[in-house]
Amino acid sequence: MTAPARVLASPDLSASVRELKLQLGAIQESARPDRAPLPTGIAELDALLVGHGIPRGRLTEITGASGSGRTSMLRTLATAAASGGRWIAYIDATRTLAPRDWAHVGSERAPLWIIRPTTSARATWCADLLLRSGAFALVVMDGAPQLSRVLAVRLTRLARDVGAAFVVTGEHGGDATGSSVRIRLAARDPARAANGSGKRSERTTTITLEKGGKRRTIEVSYGRAVARRLCAHPEVPDRRGVAHPERPYVPAPSTPTITSYPDKSAAGKSVTAKAAATNSVPPTAPRRKRSSAFVG
Repeated sequence: MTAPARVLASPDLSASVRELKLQLGAIQESARPDRAPLPTGIAELDALLVGHGIPRGRLTEITGASGSGRTSMLRTLATAAASGGRWIAYIDATRTLAPRDWAHVGSERAPLWIIRPTTSARATWCADLLLRSGAFALVVMDGAPQLSRVLAVRLTRLARDVGAAFVVTGEHGGDATGSSVRIRLAARDPARAANGSGKRSERTTTITLEKGGKRRTIEVSYGRAVARRLCAHPEVPDRRGVAHPERPYVPAPSTPTITSYPDKSAAGKSVTAKAAATNSVPPTAPRRKRSSAFVG
């Protein structure tokens, strides 16, 4: 037996190597992120999903038209994740979330970060940075353009490396993103009450699990927990009349109205007569320059 072989076969060295392996294994176990699925906050939907929640390290797709309850479901998901002490990042690509509906979500121990990029195309860049940080258990990208196959694969790999649940929402979806879970929402029009009182029943949402669990459809009421948006487009509406409800702001009409101010002096009469003779417009009051207010 050679000298190196005798050294490797010594009992002291074998014990040291065994102890080193145990230490490395403990370090790897402590550094491994939590992979437990995140509950959606809807018991009926959790019962259908594999693992009873949104998977970690995977891409989940939630689609539905405007008014289908998609934002309400996302708020329920964020509330459930925050109650478990997890950090949440929400990318508002359309810049239309109403802040008052999200004020109660999150805490000092589990904060909610809402990111509003300048353009919807920058949402993927924000998702890349948030996933690379590894600080968030749930990253939601809402209202961004549909992901390409290349971007979906790259962002899914980042989510898998840090053990984060990556949720993409929009009005349309498909197999191009390669999502592991696909949930489709559709709103049902509130039907008239059967007693003929004229009142409408609570609004309901039909949730269809198309991929990632038992393929079933359930119906959930969200009439009392609806999450609103500021408007249906990225431009924030004019809210200058909110501070003075007794003097509401009346916007200027689309077509300006020309008002004449008659002058009773002799010179004024001659000017008015001359203007009428030449078929010109009488003098008008100076218009006040209107400024636009933006919230960003």
